[in-house]
Amino acid sequence: MISILKNRNKDNISEKDVLAINEKYFDEKAENYDKDKVKKVFGVHSQKRMENIVKYLASFNNNYFIDLGCGTGNLLRYGHKYFKKAIGYDISKNMLSIAKKKGLNVEIGDINNLKIRYNQVDVVGGSAILHHMLYPEKTLKEIGRIVKAGGFIYLDNEPNSLFQDSKIWQLYHNIRSMIERKTKRELAVYNK
Repeated sequence: MISILKNRNKDNISEKDVLAINEKYFDEKAENYDKDKVKKVFGVHSQKRMENIVKYLASFNNNYFIDLGCGTGNLLRYGHKYFKKAIGYDISKNMLSIAKKKGLNVEIGDINNLKIRYNQVDVVGGSAILHHMLYPEKTLKEIGRIVKAGGFIYLDNEPNSLFQDSKIWQLYHNIRSMIERKTKRELAVYNK
């Protein structure tokens, strides 16, 4: 996947190709995905952080939460816990099958072309999604289209070094740093 992204302009790789690669990869990994404790995303610290952030965001408006690239429902389960309506979207049928078995509301779909009206969602979340996209800026544009004015965007666990070298990573990192500083202060008050 990384080599495809590094050479995206040279190899004439299309978004459709990347979707197919992601679908195949995650369909193959789905059965053991939640069991892989090597991934830091499943660590206690990561899980507590994600839950606290989703809980905090729900305190502003807990009507509608979307998890993009939801996989087996790792982030979506917190949306389900704290929001009136929580839906996850993913390209992998096998990942969604596991999420459904957990009682989560999921739909198959391309996160760059959602069938959600403009300005509808209170919180758009995603964990480790942008580095899987051929054009992450298109994903960010789609997120901006569906999130309500005054709503929140919560993206976490973007580990890819190629992504980290991009201008989008710098923007993402700056926004995340500001949110983390503010969230830590507000969560300290909220959790008392």
